[in-house]
Amino acid sequence: MALRPFGVRPERDPYTRAPLPSVSVALIGDAGAGKTTLLSALTLALANRGWGVLVEFYALDCAAIERQNGESSSLSHVTGRTSRRRHLWIDCPGRVRYTRNAYNGIAQADIGVLVVAADQGLTPHARELVRIAAHVGVRDWVVFLSKIDAPDVGAELLELSELEVREFMNSLELAGDDVVVLRGAPQRVLELAGVRRVIPLDRPNEAAPLWALLDVIDAFALPRRDDRGAFWMPIDDVFARYGPRSVIVTGKVARGSLALGDEFDLLGFDQSARGVVRSLHQARAPVERVSAGDHAGVWIEGRTRWNTRRGQVLCAPGRGDMRQTLRVRLRALTSEEGGRSTPYYIGYRPQLHVHTADVTATVVESSRVDTPPGASRQHRLTLHAPIFALPGQRIVLRASDQTVALGEIID
Repeated sequence: MALRPFGVRPERDPYTRAPLPSVSVALIGDAGAGKTTLLSALTLALANRGWGVLVEFYALDCAAIERQNGESSSLSHVTGRTSRRRHLWIDCPGRVRYTRNAYNGIAQADIGVLVVAADQGLTPHARELVRIAAHVGVRDWVVFLSKIDAPDVGAELLELSELEVREFMNSLELAGDDVVVLRGAPQRVLELAGVRRVIPLDRPNEAAPLWALLDVIDAFALPRRDDRGAFWMPIDDVFARYGPRSVIVTGKVARGSLALGDEFDLLGFDQSARGVVRSLHQARAPVERVSAGDHAGVWIEGRTRWNTRRGQVLCAPGRGDMRQTLRVRLRALTSEEGGRSTPYYIGYRPQLHVHTADVTATVVESSRVDTPPGASRQHRLTLHAPIFALPGQRIVLRASDQTVALGEIID
């Protein structure tokens, strides 16, 4: 039986239009860690207070392949709020073959929630995702140990899992000794809520870790936002809307602001076009302006899903350039870090990830002939297609389902 939506929809919530600060939170972890279950339980907790709408597990993993395999393959975005902040929750897929999609969620995040199944521990792929997130700038973290009610999980195993996570985060200079580690069983909360989807008042301890997680996220200092610079926003998704030649693109505003009636340029992957903002949305509600840090939907006329894609950007008119050659500084990961066990050379062709774009790159010039694991090098890369990129942006090189190198654009 299909359940009616429970809670207050964001577009009907008066707080949606209130000047609450926005934060983006990425749920990161290996497949089977319980990220999607945790997100569904969080929406249940928020809905019980009138701060959002319940999103069922099956609505988060709604693609056919996701239902067949029982795992997330694409990003899920869920909005909600507390009394202090507006949240965008990003459920990042945990399977290795979907790391490309996970990276696009990580690139939008201000805060990371590492979800570790108590009966599984910290897996190599979870370590890879946290390492990528730390590299691209996610410095605030919460750890959630899920499935603590599993049959083989005891106090000793929980302590070992927590110690393992803290040691790993210390190795990445993420203040592992101070990070908040929460323990909970989100699936149990969903089961207790029953078909009425109401958390029992006589079982407050079951939902306590969920409220603690929200409190910790609200306690983090807000990231710095540059809302006075030239506007630009990387596109993370495209939806057909309002006819065959009209789309809505979504993304997190990286810098500046955009208002109704403003002009913009769309750039990337051999596409260049100018348009005017006809409609803006945030949390499904129409708004007149979005600023740095907001996750927005922009209605674009004269475009289709065939010539508009993830990785392109919207930017202020005349303030952006597409680039097909980049000079970068990189450090090759060691095999212990999940990288290669052998060097790579000039002519190597990995996949380059920057903001929400990924494109094949070729190493055409290097400060040394070879780049062994653990070495730092400067490269000149030629891209298969031109993209929008800025000096100082963090990049990731991946090939054959492994992260090869981490670095930044220097020119």
